[in-house]
Amino acid sequence: MRGNRWRRIGLTTSLLSIVTLTPLLTGCDEVTFRYLCPALKKYTPEFQAKVAEELKNAGPNTKILLSDYGQLRDACRALDAAK
Repeated sequence: MRGNRWRRIGLTTSLLSIVTLTPLLTGCDEVTFRYLCPALKKYTPEFQAKVAEELKNAGPNTKILLSDYGQLRDACRALDAAK
């Protein structure tokens, strides 16, 4: 008999907690994230042509690195466009 009483008290306390805390949680607003990218430097076509010529002699690791950098710049441009 005593065990049932304590279970009912525990259940009542749990339900009371849920009923009390639920309105507090529904007042929370959606979390928004804003990603910031550094300003992208613009390169002249002449400079880009010179770098392209230099890259012809670059090793494969350099090309991979620059490809990753290019993807990062594309992602920053996309974020800037979404603002």
